[in-house]
Amino acid sequence: CLIKDVSQSSEKEFNSMLNRVFLVTIDTFNDFLKGFKEKDFDLISTIEEKHDVITKFVSYCMRLLSKNIPKYTHSKNLEMYHTLASLDSIADVLKYTSRDVMEQKIVLTKKSISLLEAVSKIINLYYSLFFKYDYQKVIDFNKGRYVLLKDTGKHTKEISSLESLVVSKLENIVEIINDLCKSTISLNL
Repeated sequence: CLIKDVSQSSEKEFNSMLNRVFLVTIDTFNDFLKGFKEKDFDLISTIEEKHDVITKFVSYCMRLLSKNIPKYTHSKNLEMYHTLASLDSIADVLKYTSRDVMEQKIVLTKKSISLLEAVSKIINLYYSLFFKYDYQKVIDFNKGRYVLLKDTGKHTKEISSLESLVVSKLENIVEIINDLCKSTISLNL
């Protein structure tokens, strides 16, 4: 356990916390995926706690932005707020979906799990894009998004309504990330 005084905030602290928001979000999605792969409802039930951690980190980062730490231009500050709020929205989608899964004891088919794995790759690609901007990653994201949405549309016709509920939430996450890509492009112009 490490106790830290965060009252003397810095740009380095902001970047560290922002990175942590991304990593905890990725970890949360990976646990969500692993829970389905292993039919581990206990692991899926931990998503709500992880959501709360993400929300705390996001709130802290937003507080630093409001104190003008780091010193960004007004437009870059707005893009960072949008990025943070969007990451929190992804955590919300995971939280509410995990609640539905727990209440209904939803089990996914192998095809649905493969769609979850594709979303995991998209999330990791966005993380990489955000911290090391490369236009080729934007192109790769758009290709992956297109294939995933096409596969999801076909797949939802073949599955139960409960499973379709989970799969449709994947589309929400991908569209949030699509908006994030646009913000990231703006941040890097």
